[in-house]
Amino acid sequence: MSMSTWIKLACIAIVAWFLADLGRNGSDQSAEPPVPNLSEAYAEVAVFIRSKAAAVRLAPSSATAWGEYAMALDAHEYRSDAIRCYETANELEPTNARWKYLLALCIKESDARRATSLLDELVSDGHNNVAAVIQLADILGQSGKPEELTELLDPQKTDSSSHPAIIVKIAENVFADGDMAKAEQLLNLLNDDFMESAKLKARLFAQRGDMTAANDELARATQLPSVMTTIHDAYSEAIANYRRDPLWLGKQAAERANRGDRIALMTLQALVRKHPRLIENRIQLSLLYQTVGDTDRGVRSIEEGLTLTPNDRRLLAARGTLALLDSEWAIAEDFLRQVIEQDAYQKSAWADLAYVLEQQQREAESIAAYQKAIKLNPQDADLKTRLLNLQRNGGGQSE
Repeated sequence: MSMSTWIKLACIAIVAWFLADLGRNGSDQSAEPPVPNLSEAYAEVAVFIRSKAAAVRLAPSSATAWGEYAMALDAHEYRSDAIRCYETANELEPTNARWKYLLALCIKESDARRATSLLDELVSDGHNNVAAVIQLADILGQSGKPEELTELLDPQKTDSSSHPAIIVKIAENVFADGDMAKAEQLLNLLNDDFMESAKLKARLFAQRGDMTAANDELARATQLPSVMTTIHDAYSEAIANYRRDPLWLGKQAAERANRGDRIALMTLQALVRKHPRLIENRIQLSLLYQTVGDTDRGVRSIEEGLTLTPNDRRLLAARGTLALLDSEWAIAEDFLRQVIEQDAYQKSAWADLAYVLEQQQREAESIAAYQKAIKLNPQDADLKTRLLNLQRNGGGQSE
């Protein structure tokens, strides 16, 4: 082989190495995930987010790694960084509906046009799940695009047209178009009542001039579940699994402990020890103690909290609740009155105080407290029944 040939081969090798090295450097740079400022985050959150960022660095071409990191950021409301990561996951795996859907939800407030495009692509590609249709319908409605909304909700084109949430959405749409008869027909298709359907019925009654029936429906709506509870949004629900803030962990632990999970109770105890000023966790733990018959321990926990944060209204209310549950009427009254002194509009405190006064056979004071609680919460039928029973039993009237 001649010298010129060796030189040519060497030059080719050097150029190839340079291009490969440039590609590696470019890849490394593009693969570096964004990391938010975690200086004020809970330690549990910071550790978890950094671990997910590290997983991206280990597998920069993995859509799953980018997507799961995005979900961790999204779960803790680091939205701008979450959007960048969802975008990368979607670029790496454009056929995965999960990344497209979660990206659309993240940007729907800031970039409705792009969110519409992403959701429309999902629906058009056959991912015609109820959650995507409802999200797209909401954006189209808010964006003032009635024609596109009507086309989206066309029963002939929507496979999920029998779903309660879709029926309510179609009914709202035809009502907005002035077709009250059609709206009523659609609402009659529902097997259950929902907050949104009751509100729409109220509007139908109001259009006919029947304000009594309209007000009755509005009052009933406050007691009904939202139709959104019928939607199984697996992608959005999965984000909750990526939360690591201690308040959320405490809530989850309390729910499991209430079902008899002793490990969950220990988890909640550890969270209270580690974050003693997180009042919600402390209250949850104290109520759990009371549930299992260890009221004294619950009281000690609340009193420890009051030592750390004196006169906190939530802790005072919790201490009053523990006393009420233990039939310590005078103690309960004292703490409930302290709550009301701080905030006279605490309807639950007024209701509990009315009950405590009733148990002490102080009927006139109890009636006055019930009336105050009802004034603050006029839709509470139980309070009205208790007041009526007290008055019938000789309590008389209060001015």
